[in-house]
Amino acid sequence: MKRSLVASSIISALFLAGCGADDQSYDLVERDPQQVTKRDIKTDQVYLYMPSMAKAPRYAVSMAPFMQGQEKLVRFFYTEEGLEVRQLSPDVISQAQINNNDFGRWSDIDTNLSPLLKLPGTYQDYRCKEDAYDDCTNKEEENKDDDVSWKDKKFFTPDYTKLAVLERDWDDLFTYSTGCYTAVGPARLATDWEGYELKDGALNIELEQDYQISNKWNCLVNALFQGNDGLDFNNLTFTVSNFYSFVPLDAVQSQDYEPVLYPKGDEDTFGMFASQVSRPDHLGNNTQDGNRIHYMHRFNPTQATVDYHLSDSFNVDPTTQFYKQITLDVIERINPQLTKVGVPAITLHEPSGKRSGDLRYNVINLIHEPLQNGLAGYGPSAVNPVTGEIVHAHVNQYSGVLESIAHRLWDRIAIQYNQGNVQPMPIEEGAFESTEPMTFSHSASTGQLGESSADLQGAVISNTLPPAAQMLASEPLESALKALNELNKIPQDTLTPVDLIKINELEKRLWAEHNMFPVSSLWSSTTEKMLPTMIVAGQSIDFTSEEAYVWADNEKTQLKRWDDLTIEQQTNVGRILAGIYYAKTLVHEIGHNLGLRHNFQGSNDDTNFFTKQQAHNHGLKYIPAYSSIMDYNPSMMDALPVFGLYDKAALRFAYKRQVEISTFGAKPDSSATSPEYFNLNAYDKELKTAFFAENSHLDPRLSDGVLSAAVNDAVLDDKWSDKVPGDKVLREFKYCTDGNVSLNTDCNRHDEGRNHSEINDYNWQRYYEHFPLNTQRNNRKNFDESTLSDYAIGRVNTFMNWRENIQMFDRMSQYLGWSDADRLFIAKTDPVCTGQMEIWPVSDFNFDYFCGMAQGIDELRNNLVNIVIQPDHQCEVQDITGDVSYLTLNDVIYQSAVRGQLEQGEIPRSCFHPAVESYLTSQKQTVLAEAGKMLNSGKAPNVNPKFNYVGMFDYYGFWPDKFAAMAALLERDGIRRTTDRTDSALVDLPYIIPTGGNGYIRYDIFKTLLDDIALGTNNTPTLLDAELFRDRQGKAVAPQGEFTIFEVDTKVEATPYYAKNLKRFYNLPHKGEYSQIEALLKLVVQFSDSQTGYYTNGDKLAQYVSLRSSNDHVSQLETFVRQNGQSYYAGPANGLALQMIQFTNELNQLLDPSIDNSTLELKHITLTQFEDSEQQPKLLKLSNRYQQVLEILPLDNR
Repeated sequence: MKRSLVASSIISALFLAGCGADDQSYDLVERDPQQVTKRDIKTDQVYLYMPSMAKAPRYAVSMAPFMQGQEKLVRFFYTEEGLEVRQLSPDVISQAQINNNDFGRWSDIDTNLSPLLKLPGTYQDYRCKEDAYDDCTNKEEENKDDDVSWKDKKFFTPDYTKLAVLERDWDDLFTYSTGCYTAVGPARLATDWEGYELKDGALNIELEQDYQISNKWNCLVNALFQGNDGLDFNNLTFTVSNFYSFVPLDAVQSQDYEPVLYPKGDEDTFGMFASQVSRPDHLGNNTQDGNRIHYMHRFNPTQATVDYHLSDSFNVDPTTQFYKQITLDVIERINPQLTKVGVPAITLHEPSGKRSGDLRYNVINLIHEPLQNGLAGYGPSAVNPVTGEIVHAHVNQYSGVLESIAHRLWDRIAIQYNQGNVQPMPIEEGAFESTEPMTFSHSASTGQLGESSADLQGAVISNTLPPAAQMLASEPLESALKALNELNKIPQDTLTPVDLIKINELEKRLWAEHNMFPVSSLWSSTTEKMLPTMIVAGQSIDFTSEEAYVWADNEKTQLKRWDDLTIEQQTNVGRILAGIYYAKTLVHEIGHNLGLRHNFQGSNDDTNFFTKQQAHNHGLKYIPAYSSIMDYNPSMMDALPVFGLYDKAALRFAYKRQVEISTFGAKPDSSATSPEYFNLNAYDKELKTAFFAENSHLDPRLSDGVLSAAVNDAVLDDKWSDKVPGDKVLREFKYCTDGNVSLNTDCNRHDEGRNHSEINDYNWQRYYEHFPLNTQRNNRKNFDESTLSDYAIGRVNTFMNWRENIQMFDRMSQYLGWSDADRLFIAKTDPVCTGQMEIWPVSDFNFDYFCGMAQGIDELRNNLVNIVIQPDHQCEVQDITGDVSYLTLNDVIYQSAVRGQLEQGEIPRSCFHPAVESYLTSQKQTVLAEAGKMLNSGKAPNVNPKFNYVGMFDYYGFWPDKFAAMAALLERDGIRRTTDRTDSALVDLPYIIPTGGNGYIRYDIFKTLLDDIALGTNNTPTLLDAELFRDRQGKAVAPQGEFTIFEVDTKVEATPYYAKNLKRFYNLPHKGEYSQIEALLKLVVQFSDSQTGYYTNGDKLAQYVSLRSSNDHVSQLETFVRQNGQSYYAGPANGLALQMIQFTNELNQLLDPSIDNSTLELKHITLTQFEDSEQQPKLLKLSNRYQQVLEILPLDNR
């Protein structure tokens, strides 16, 4: 259009409406409602852009509603086809550059910038329609002249439904990269509102898209079994909506915001989220160490408040309003904490239709659908990438998910309480009690006498523990992604359980990095032992009144299980439990919104737990066993949702730029009203000036952070500094986060304990408390061969993760010249380790190094061995003649007389069960004691018809635990993703029994276990001082009859048909039941190798339990001919086989009448034994056992 025509159009639009001949009105062309003027979307302005998933249905497990993508700085560009969105150059690293229109190198060409989205559309322009005399007719028409370029048209009509997303984001990585989701039909604008809004320069678009699971076998099967609905083909299609928000940067950023540069040393001290930027140097290189730095994420400390809008879902019904009230109460409780450390107070706004994906608003979003994604909360934020200022945040609170697991939560509490592990009233003393060390009295006949020269006090005096020993190992997120990629290349059907563990742990890492709080993190405290008496929204569970309905007895000693509560009671208890967890999760996610990262050492940091007074000030009835709400701590019962001391220190560091200090050598001042703080602003200014100085490299003094610089300048001291009276010393807090978890065994997502020993104790307590819940149906719909396979892999996951403690134990051994035996001896006997002398707090790294690690790994090994020696559940019974014998509980419960006394689906788990005892009494047998757990899975004797299908179970057997424990004992490579790993195994550790002074007896506990398995001895329980049998009162007792732990005829059920990875992992037969002894001994060979290629103790153990199929190059061989006629051989290294063959040969010679027994050279049998009429039958029985075991020993020719 010519300039004169443009002017005419403008004049027409402005002056002719309602004017002209006869004052005729000006008729406008009907416009598309989506049409905008081109100046409404500015191409000369920088926008902040963020995608997110807005909605997804309950059953779409892999879809994460309100999952936020990565925010980016972008610009809009009009093209002939429509609107393009391109990301700013990574050269733009400061707000000053944007303010000066400096968009980095090569940004003058649009195509040099990364394209993110394309929004197709058409351009329009309008003019007054003229008559034949070129006069305006007072009617508007669209100008479609060919000589009018799209660039000159003033209006743009986007086609939102054809928005093309070019970028790839976390959502693509987590969800769509599998190729299992196929879009069906065109996208459409969201149906619950207009679907788009362009207002005040901000553009928001929400599109709905239908999906179906791709027609691929693996995709379909995985989707069918992914949720809890069973085999439901209706779940294979779903609709999701995606939200795209564009806001002018200057509309959300603060003009007065001061960015905080955040080098690694500061990151390793207080954990805040951060954005990395890279500054090109004078040669254009931005990859060198001094060219990269992070901006800390935080809200502007100077803003008046942080405003959150509640989602409309809070006002749906009384239940959602219950969670609304909890939200109001939580914010009221934490606001005084926040303002004290420099965080603006949070202001809540009533629901008003605000959407969590809209960058202009902060939103707390209640999701009351019981989604199957397993999340309790999610708290992402969005920042200005070139300052780190948080400009948007939202919290998802999954109340529906929490309510859906209330039955499990209550049953866990009931189990803990009924086992005597929980007190109804607060504990007055500290949660952690020292215990006196056990004393042992054993003969040295099968052990080696030793004397320790290790001296703990001497080691401390000589200062042999360097700072490097205390540094946490870290794995960058990029490395984790690469590791996951490598594992995903392995064909699904060849993945081992260890591969599956690694994938699972990596996926946990990726989700945790994105602030997902899983419901698996929810548990009741194992150290504080308190019932959940917390009040939420004015309601609490009644444990004390006469009307309290939660008790199973009048004495209030046993809590009812969930199924014993009425529907009304379940609703009330379940909602309050969900409310308790909701409140704590909300504080955790608000912490993320404020910039806090996870701190998984909050549970280790007892010097920063609340004091009694601090706890009482927050309304707590006990002292929580953690210093940070940002831990996935399991101490959730009766804990008011507040920030811990670490959290407040980290927020003060971020928002006030202060750290707490003390004066070295000063006496405590009881009159002091507040701690002393050191301000970091001067160092911040120096660091910022140095980093942005042109043509310079960052001074190494500042490159590790302002805290390090202050220590190097001797302005502050840290724990490693040489101190003199008057020095200012930083208060120390323990901190580790997601990148530390995989490589540090005291940095765990779900644990309690101040050192490795206490963490180990917690792990085992939680394992045993979970066991009855995990191994019984408990009305679960899916409880069959498939879930048994999952359970078995889960046990491998658990024990292999715990096994990683030996990596830390070995890593720390390099700093001391002590043997493993010395370390274990010191941990058992030194006054510092036994609590008789205090040099450090038990949470101090030094205590853990010298005591806790060794104590923890010793108990870990012992507990795993204890699992292996558990027999198939035995009932020790005595008949009327006084003879004692043993029956398996499994054989007893299926007797018709027992079945008739049981409820439908009921499974007796004890020989003292009334129905079991009644039956045995009818057989004139009395139950004396019981031992073990049922080895094999099965159905209830009186099975529920709903679950009476092939492949279904009512309880799992104990074999997955046994085999996983055996594998964890033997494993030499582990699951740690690092080349710096040991080839040691738990079986290599000696078992130490102190004998007084510096003396001890050293036993090879694992060889003792192998002897018990193969030879039928029972020495392991005696060595561990662990009686297997318990009487009616649960007291440990010795067996009164002739009992053998590992019977030759004990069989393990067939492995689930589809569990090919388990069969390969454990080297199990493809079908049919098999010998327990054979399977356990084959594991010794299966796990004997190390990836290092060195000859290890694993090779020796493999030889010890095996026969040779070849007699090449080995002398002093004994021969055994199996029933198949094949000859096998045993040399000196084949200890078990050699002993059994020699014993059998000796007995056969003694039984041969043609041989003069006095001429025989006997090693295993004495003539006295043979000639004893009572002993000879036992010798024959033992020989028969040996011959059966020789038939099934593994073969190995190394």
